[in-house]
Amino acid sequence: MEKLTLVKPSREYLDEILAYKLELLNADSHSHGDSGLYNAPDINIWIKTLSASKYVEADQYMMVHKGEKRILGMINFRHSLGKTDSYLAEHGGHIGFGIRPSERQKGYAKAMLMLCLEKCHAFGLEKVLITCDIDNEASRRTIIACGGQFERLAQTGDETDERYWIALNPWERSKRTHFDKIVADYDKARWEYPSELFDEIIQQSSGKNALEIGAGTGKATTPFINAGYAVTAVELGTNMADFLADKFEGTSNFSIMNSSFEDANLEENTYDLVFAASAFHWVDAEIGCPKVFNILKSGGTFALFRNNTPPNDGDELYEEIQACYEKHYNSYYKSSKRPEKKSKEDLWKPSELYWSFRFEGMEHYGFTDITMHLYDAFREYTADEYIALLDTYSDHISLPDENKNALYSGIREAILKHGNSYKLNGVFQLYMGRKP
Repeated sequence: MEKLTLVKPSREYLDEILAYKLELLNADSHSHGDSGLYNAPDINIWIKTLSASKYVEADQYMMVHKGEKRILGMINFRHSLGKTDSYLAEHGGHIGFGIRPSERQKGYAKAMLMLCLEKCHAFGLEKVLITCDIDNEASRRTIIACGGQFERLAQTGDETDERYWIALNPWERSKRTHFDKIVADYDKARWEYPSELFDEIIQQSSGKNALEIGAGTGKATTPFINAGYAVTAVELGTNMADFLADKFEGTSNFSIMNSSFEDANLEENTYDLVFAASAFHWVDAEIGCPKVFNILKSGGTFALFRNNTPPNDGDELYEEIQACYEKHYNSYYKSSKRPEKKSKEDLWKPSELYWSFRFEGMEHYGFTDITMHLYDAFREYTADEYIALLDTYSDHISLPDENKNALYSGIREAILKHGNSYKLNGVFQLYMGRKP
């Protein structure tokens, strides 16, 4: 099974796609995970329209043996589930899959699903929903074999499906205390947030009782304290909490809770503002978003912000650094995806919101007056300064020493070669909503 791989449909596979479809038709077999191929009158048009989903962004894959073109099965990965009351959210799930009739009962379904789960993991999903018809024993066995945990039955009209969740256990939430070991380095290396961002939040805030989620070393705390807010900071890391206590010692309008946000005991209808700076992706949004809504007063503001680093494609130094990532980073995280430049319209997409904050939109949790603002910035680094910054990122910290040392060595060499100066562009993203 190790010689199997997932490929995307293209004209290169035209004859094999037709053969796959004809076998399904001749066997009068149900077709799943093929984006409507079974009913498509023209395969060329089917290929062209795969990237133009009517519902959510999705990737269509075919499984083949490496070096061969015969299609063993097809699988469709939907990046999100759309609205909470959508068909996908209830019946469809993140993944649909099917195996060629002549290749069934050979273990290919499990192998294909496992390969697709790697794609889901690399995309950043923490768990995926997969469903099957209550009479489909083969699919049920495959899903359970890949870690599926039964949740409940979904019934709409005459359709009844079994819902299963598969936890992907990415490095993120399990590593959220990484920063507690590097408090001083984190405080020194991380970017400051632009003053215009805080001005926008303050302008939209209805009062001055604020709660911060994941305060870290207080980089986003200070502007609100200086603006007269009473800030309660919730910080999971013990060392980070101690750092904050020392930093704001004697500040009467500051208090700290050493806890995860999920476990913090907070009163409902209390705060005018709840905010998080590059921290909410560590929170279980299914707990966190409703909790934010409940602790806010009516009219209160929920503000999330973070820094994005857009690619600088074509720049010689940037390309040399990317080559280091492809060799030493992507090989470990099993990703071939290069950073992509994102427009404001892109950042509004549910899949991008999920990537940034681990949920697909504030509107799903009752928030209104939702806005997004972007702020451009740049910073210049020496080789050592840039390595120090990278070493505060949890994915870099989690790299095996061999990969990490090789990555840092290659990046340092590239920056030194270009005059020991690397100009890094940043786009700060502010995402806000209001409790009615």
